[in-house]
Amino acid sequence: MFRDESENVVLAHRFPKNPSKQKPSSLGSTTPNHPVPTSVAPIASLSSTRRTAIPVLSINPCSSSEEQAVCYFFQNYILGEDSVASGSFQFLPDILLDNEINEVLSDSLTAVGLVGLAHFYHDPSLMFTAVYKYNSAMRKLSLQLRDIGKAKSDQYFMAIMLLGLYEVGVYSCSSSRVVVDSDHLNTCHNQMAMETWTKHIDGAAALMQMRGKQRLQTPLGCHLFKQLRAQVVIKCIHRQTSVPPFISEWSHASDSKTTQQDFHTTLSLLVIRYANLRASMSSSKDYSDPERIISTAYALECDFASWVKSVPLEYIYQTINLSERVDEVYSDHYHVYSRIRVATTWNHYRCARLLTNEIILDQLSYLYETNPTSPLLTTQPYYSEQQTPESNATLRHLCEDICASVPYYLGFPCNTGQAQSHNYPKHCTPILSSGLYSQLVGAR
Repeated sequence: MFRDESENVVLAHRFPKNPSKQKPSSLGSTTPNHPVPTSVAPIASLSSTRRTAIPVLSINPCSSSEEQAVCYFFQNYILGEDSVASGSFQFLPDILLDNEINEVLSDSLTAVGLVGLAHFYHDPSLMFTAVYKYNSAMRKLSLQLRDIGKAKSDQYFMAIMLLGLYEVGVYSCSSSRVVVDSDHLNTCHNQMAMETWTKHIDGAAALMQMRGKQRLQTPLGCHLFKQLRAQVVIKCIHRQTSVPPFISEWSHASDSKTTQQDFHTTLSLLVIRYANLRASMSSSKDYSDPERIISTAYALECDFASWVKSVPLEYIYQTINLSERVDEVYSDHYHVYSRIRVATTWNHYRCARLLTNEIILDQLSYLYETNPTSPLLTTQPYYSEQQTPESNATLRHLCEDICASVPYYLGFPCNTGQAQSHNYPKHCTPILSSGLYSQLVGAR
C-alpha cells in the first residue's frame, strides 16, 4: 500500500524547481521510479515511460464528526504540550480512568466539542449535530438524576458542568454568525443561552451540596468544587445575587495545604465579597446608603491591595518593553506569564478590583453632590481629598494591565525583539473568560 519515496525526496533537493511549470494534481501526478544521475536534464524532461501513477487509496481514513469533536475537546480543553497551553479540565481524565465513561458524560463532551468545531469552521451542520447531542445528554441526565446514588457521582456532576459550558459555546457561536446571519440575529437567543447556563450552574450547586463537604477531602473533589465556585460567583455577579453561603464556607476547607492554594482561596473570597456587596444594592445606581456602600467597598479595595503584596514567586509576571509599536500590542509593553492559569488569575483580580473602584467613585460622586456635609466626608478627609484620584489612577492601571495581558493569550513572542507569528494557545479558560466579559459589560 505504501511506496518508498526517499529517492524522490533526494531528487527534489538535487534539481532546481522550474518556476514556470504548473503544480501537478495530487492524485494524477507521476514520479520517477529510479534515481537519475545529476548530469542529466531536470526531472521535467524525463521520459514518460519511467513514470507510474500513484494508486488511489480505496479506504477513506476520515473520522466521523463526533470523533473529531472528542479529539477537539481533549486537545483544546484538557491536553497541553507544556504549562503554557494546558487546559482547564485536566481532572477529566481522572474521572475517565476510574470508571468507564457513561453515555451522559460522553454526549455532553461530544456536544461541547462539536460547538467548538462549528465555531472554528463556521459550519451550521456541525452546530445542528451538537444540538442533537446536547438534547440526548439532557434526556439521559434527567432520567439518571432520579437515582440519588448516581446523581452524586463525579461523572454526572461533570456532565452538568459541561452542559453549562455548551451554553456558553452556543452563545459565542450565535454572536459570530455560525447559526444565524447578523441581520437576523435574535438577541433573545443569547439571553436564553445565559438563562439555561444559569440553570445548569444552579443545578450543579445543588448537586454539590448533595454530594457533601466530605468530597473535598480528595484532589478530584477539590478541583470540581473550584470549577463550580468560579462559575457560581460569575453567575451571581451577572445576576446580581448573593453567593450561596456554603461556597464561602467550603472554600476554607478546600484550599489550605499550600501557600498557592491559600492565595487562590483568598482571591476567591474577595471576589465573593464583591458579589455580595453588589447583590446588596438594588441596582448599580442604588444611592440609598452611600456611606455603607463606600465603607464596605473601600475595605474590599484595601484587601485587594494587600492580596497583591502576597503574590507567590511563581505568579510574578514579566513586562516586555517593545522597541517599536505593533498592532498586536495596545501600548508599548505587554506581559509574559508562566502559564495561562497565572494570567487568568491576575485578570480575575483586575476585573473584580476594577468593579469595586467603580462603585467607590460612583457613590462618592453622588455623596459630594447631594450631601457634602456627610460624616463620612467631614470626619474622614481621606475620602474627600485622596480617594477619588487614587481610584481613578487604579482604574487606569488595571485597564492597562488587562490590555497588556492580551498578547500573551494570543501567543505573542516572549522576547523583546520584533513581532513574529506564533501559534495560538488552547482554550484554557472558556467559561471564566466569558464570565469576566459579562462582568465588565453586563453587570454594571
